Amino acid sequence: MKQYWITNKKDNGVAEVFLYGYIDPFDVSAGDFVKELRQLEKEHANINVRINSGGGSVFEGLAIYNAMQQSSANIETYIDGIAASMASIIALGGKKCHMSKSARIMTHQPSTGSYGTTEEHEKNVLLLKGIEKTMLAIYCNKTGKKEEECRAAFMNGKDNWFTAEEAKESGLVDNIYDADPVEMPKNVTGEKHMWDTYNVKFAAVLNQSQNQNNDMKIENLSAASLAALNITAGVTDAEAVNVAIAGLKAKADLADKYKGEKETAENALATEKANSVKADVAGQLKASLDAKSITKEQHDLFATQYADKPEELKALLATMKPFVSVLTTTELNDVDSAELKALAAMSGDDLFNDGNKLERLKELSLPVFKAKYKEAMGQEYVDPTAK
Repeated sequence: MKQYWITNKKDNGVAEVFLYGYIDPFDVSAGDFVKELRQLEKEHANINVRINSGGGSVFEGLAIYNAMQQSSANIETYIDGIAASMASIIALGGKKCHMSKSARIMTHQPSTGSYGTTEEHEKNVLLLKGIEKTMLAIYCNKTGKKEEECRAAFMNGKDNWFTAEEAKESGLVDNIYDADPVEMPKNVTGEKHMWDTYNVKFAAVLNQSQNQNNDMKIENLSAASLAALNITAGVTDAEAVNVAIAGLKAKADLADKYKGEKETAENALATEKANSVKADVAGQLKASLDAKSITKEQHDLFATQYADKPEELKALLATMKPFVSVLTTTELNDVDSAELKALAAMSGDDLFNDGNKLERLKELSLPVFKAKYKEAMGQEYVDPTAK
């Protein structure tokens, strides 16, 4: 949560959320916003969301809009600066939308980048059409206009900029409030250009708000906060608050340290476990390959299929028996050549280890050679000259 701040206003019971920034997981994220909104709902019946945003992620923005719509609190939005693109949708998430007389709203169609096959591009087209339909429904619901009217006014293939008066006339906002004027650029090049212009003003406002924290009265803290800080209600000594907060920070830092150490240990344990499983699988496959109960092809296949399933692999390998020459005693007795009979009686490994006698066996009998080749190599013989 980098660019929006939340201020509890105890004097009138209204909570105020400043949504100033781009809408994405790293700036103004839906996850952070919804979490804080749900917390505020527990203590406040009324929440104002103040907006100065150039837009951003459609899905993050829709999540924020839906959270506001479903809130148990009475939420009203205030467009202090710019509400462009998805921020214009968020601005419509409250019961009422108020707009500074010097603010701007910008609407346009959603867009995205696409890469891949024709089918993948077509999927993105359908996705964009669905998103556009959703956004049009929100504009229609707010303005009371029909879909085609909203498409022509707000999603017509270009950036549509509205002043406060124009936005109210179109039905996007309910009220216009006074605010210090903002000198607008003569040639706006996009929502980023417009947003930067407003930020010149609001940066000073936010800094002033932060600097005023030193003058905050301790009476404005909730009873739960006072108890957590071990401070008596009514105390106005800022030093007492600073000491209490420093103590809480020290505890938080210590908790973060332990959390980091725990995560490091858990990661190390997970890595060790993964390596152990990998070694177990490799060991089982090597033993089975050496025992000639699986072929080289089966070794490679099982290594992929059972990479993280050593127990299942163990059960499978237990059913596989070592293969031997397909020649029976009767078949050996039927061999005419004494040399062939002697070679056929040798194991495949012995044939290879004794002057590569497999080649001689191949000359004498191709069927016997193939049987011994499989016994020695763990795979079927493939004639390299065959087409």
